Amino acid sequence: MFEDGEDIPLGRGVGDVGPAANRAHFDVTQTREQALSRSKELIVDSGYFAVAADIGLVGLVAFLLLLGRLGTLGYRAVKDGHTEGWVALALLVSVALDAITRESFSAFPTAYVGLLLVGLALASAREADEPRRTGAPARVPARRRAAIRPAAGPSGA
Repeated sequence: MFEDGEDIPLGRGVGDVGPAANRAHFDVTQTREQALSRSKELIVDSGYFAVAADIGLVGLVAFLLLLGRLGTLGYRAVKDGHTEGWVALALLVSVALDAITRESFSAFPTAYVGLLLVGLALASAREADEPRRTGAPARVPARRRAAIRPAAGPSGA
């Protein structure tokens, strides 16, 4: 993964190894000869190794801290009784486990959509928790306000 010791802290650069490096050598299609000539290139088959190769050990530590922060926010949401926290944790664990055996942090459906849904679930849990954090009264939707109106008194007013 690292040919030179100087690459270890900051990596080799995005696209230097892995499928991105292979795709960088052709346009939309490639000939059989082009595919065979590049078949011996270094391909990293783990999302974590790919992150380390691209942005080094410093970047890998920063990335793992970000994943840990998402996990912490999901755990807090679960602890506060929000279903969205379970959704966020399930998606995060799924993405993190998937990246062990394949380079999925750069894959469209897995990482892009998966991490987007983690963020949306965490944002939804935070918004649901807003009144309790700020001490503001909870917002009641208009249709519920109509149902809550007090009944008319004996005079019919």
